Amino acid sequence: MALANMENDIHIAHVLQGVWLEIKKERAMKTKIRWFFTLVLFLGMQCGAPHVFAADDTQYLGVFVGSIGSELYFKEGLPDTYNQEGFNEVVNKVGTKGTEKRKLALFFSFNIFRQSLDKGIGIWPGGSLSNLLGEDFGFTVGGDYDTPAMKKALENTLAASLATDVPVIIRLDGKEWWELRPDLWNWWNENEVGYNPGNINNVERFDWGTGADTAVKIGWRDWGAQMRVPPAPNLASLAYRAAQKECLDLLLLTIVEWYKSLPDDKKYLFGGLMLGWEVSTYLNSYYYNDGNSYLAFHRNDGKDPQNGPLSSMPLGYAAAQTLKERGVDIQTSGRITEATGDAICADYLDFLIGLAVNHGIPANRIITHGITHVETQWHGGGLSGKGAVSSIPGVIPGWSWQGLSRGNPLSHVDRLIDYAEGGPWSLSETASGISDHSGSPSGVGVYKTVAEVQERLEEVLAYKNNRYIIFVNWGGQSPGQNYGVKYQPILLEAIKRALLGSQVKLGMWYFPGWKETTTTSWVSSTWPRTKVFPEKEPLLGWYDNSEVAVVNQHLEWIAKHGINFVAFAWYEDGRDWSQMEATILAYHQAEARYLVDYALLWANHFSYPTTRDQWDGIVDKWIDNHFLDGAAPRKEYLKIDGKPVVFIFEPNSGDSHPGLVWQANAIRNNMGAGASFTVVDMLNRARDRAKSKGLDGIYFVLCVPANRHWVDSFGKGAGAYASAVDALTAYNYHWGGEDSGSSNTDVGGYDFGQQPLSYSFAQLDRGYQRQWDWILGNNLDIPYFVPMTSGWDERPRRARIDWDAHQKSASTPQSFEAHLRAGYDRIVRDTNKTKGIGMLCCWSEYEEGSVIEPSKRHGTEYLQRIRKVFSGK
Repeated sequence: MALANMENDIHIAHVLQGVWLEIKKERAMKTKIRWFFTLVLFLGMQCGAPHVFAADDTQYLGVFVGSIGSELYFKEGLPDTYNQEGFNEVVNKVGTKGTEKRKLALFFSFNIFRQSLDKGIGIWPGGSLSNLLGEDFGFTVGGDYDTPAMKKALENTLAASLATDVPVIIRLDGKEWWELRPDLWNWWNENEVGYNPGNINNVERFDWGTGADTAVKIGWRDWGAQMRVPPAPNLASLAYRAAQKECLDLLLLTIVEWYKSLPDDKKYLFGGLMLGWEVSTYLNSYYYNDGNSYLAFHRNDGKDPQNGPLSSMPLGYAAAQTLKERGVDIQTSGRITEATGDAICADYLDFLIGLAVNHGIPANRIITHGITHVETQWHGGGLSGKGAVSSIPGVIPGWSWQGLSRGNPLSHVDRLIDYAEGGPWSLSETASGISDHSGSPSGVGVYKTVAEVQERLEEVLAYKNNRYIIFVNWGGQSPGQNYGVKYQPILLEAIKRALLGSQVKLGMWYFPGWKETTTTSWVSSTWPRTKVFPEKEPLLGWYDNSEVAVVNQHLEWIAKHGINFVAFAWYEDGRDWSQMEATILAYHQAEARYLVDYALLWANHFSYPTTRDQWDGIVDKWIDNHFLDGAAPRKEYLKIDGKPVVFIFEPNSGDSHPGLVWQANAIRNNMGAGASFTVVDMLNRARDRAKSKGLDGIYFVLCVPANRHWVDSFGKGAGAYASAVDALTAYNYHWGGEDSGSSNTDVGGYDFGQQPLSYSFAQLDRGYQRQWDWILGNNLDIPYFVPMTSGWDERPRRARIDWDAHQKSASTPQSFEAHLRAGYDRIVRDTNKTKGIGMLCCWSEYEEGSVIEPSKRHGTEYLQRIRKVFSGK
């Protein structure tokens, strides 16, 4: 394209940029910025651009799958290698695609100048740039990597994203790799390809001079090892930008057409468009003092300086002069300052953003890639990184930052994030090397465990509206180096856990009604028996559980430590249970109730109900007092699949230990001879009653032990009570995992009385894990919410310190954490079976020795262990 025609082709982009430059002088004037963006939208619509889409809060953990390393699938110049096979490798290695809120993404970089534009330059394929930079550039990237091939590779990438349901982040870069465009930068060597003396305006200068004596001919980059590169580009050059636009127009249109074709529920597949690549005026093409003289030597002669960026000279003088000629108020004397470097970077990025928005890319899908101040301190130059922050609302600023390393505080990026006024931000590049080998690079740092890496990932993801963490690279520089994500089991597992962490939902059993004396018919929930064990005293003292302030404090603690809902024990057998109900009434009045959902655990271990009327009365109380708040569904009541949840404590059918089956049989017997009324009928009757009040039904979850009879009966399609309940779980298992002398010790097939007892938390933990494994391995047809426990110690119920049946199975904070980690692993190992839900026993089961509530002995340590395991904090 002739330069004379270029300004017409990018007219709108330059109009937008010119307006922006004027506004930028008074950046704090938000009304002008809003006016500017209105102009962006108006001009964009004149070109048929779609509206800007609303932002979402999806987070992406991305891995760079560029063609670095021979083992990778995606190879520049070979469009057919951009296919589903590579996508599937990443997903299979990580082990998950993520969740609704956190998604695994593949990050591709299309380097638009690493190609031939077939302009008769004769450098590709098989051409040579020898002697121009002291190096032979007759290399190949696997084929004829021209613009049509790049478009085809991009189309294949987008098609594979849709086919595999894996999001992509696409970078279109014209800054880092322009070796094969000497027609833009060879201004000095008339004997080599691409020579044009006018190219002097497309490269940087190391001083304010305008002649050949200050223009650069060579640069260096340090990406783990120093390499020679072409001269640093003048980021403000019109010819340089026009050459980028020629390719970008085609690729941006390809992305927009694909994005517009996606169904609304698949828009997340476009994780974002990244513009720039560590944009600075010097860093990735830095210049040594008297650098041009080194062209007399081959790069392998050992003559090149080796001091790295810390000894480089500042650049940006050419870009500043070009912007000044365009009417920008910018520095034109003295040493280049940090502010000038920021302005140059911002101007270049906003040029690219203007092109993308004009084509119809939603602003909130555009990510920039700059460098942080701390990075530039390491590499010299001192740019602040402000240039990555756009004035166009919605654009997400991002920076390279090896911020996952140990000892690298998040405060290093505080001022940049704050400059973006609290909007989303991106960790656009961080190195992936961790602890599987010595001599690891920076990046995640030398961590020893999955938990440590996960904790750091969670910390960054939770920090000030973070949206992206992108690891470089998926493959190693060579398989033996093991620096790539794919070679690091610790990092792979940590990424998996971080992706699934937002999916895990934690519930807590809550035994209510604690006070000094009882007014109920039930003997539990009074403090005198527990006071025999003063070390168990709650942090709030021996409180009254009907007080709103008490329940409110409980909810604040629970919410702060990552627990999503509580399940209150709920009783009904015709007697007075108002003391227990008072705790739930206090919940309804607590300010913190919107932080934590609640559900009911129907404590049905009584000979009640025995008639349909009694059963209807129970269900009506659930609906009127809990599911509904007036005529509307209660917002804070727990729902799964849109249905209010009721947990059922007991499945049993025996007269000595009645439960759900016993109750259904009793109702049938009272209906008269020949009547039919099963558990399925009983629960469907309740569901229909809820539907008659405008609800979607009821989601029933039954507590069962790892007993073959109950699991098979309720959990399988061919079971006696198939379709009666929607999921299984357990309130607690207070059995051990070892042979207690009986031959019947298989927790997966025997009745309650045959289970081995526990006499320590270690035995109790093993018993839990055996039961998880058996139930989840028993080919369930419905979900199983994994139960976990803080212990079992029934001595308070007996008010006897010396009671020694099977007691003293209480945990310590340390053993509790280990138990939680096992439970977490079981939840996320197969979320199809667990629905990503775990149940914790218990907030305040004092008389059974299962307590997580803060105590005067342990403070909030039990809650902190929950938060650490399930939130990584």
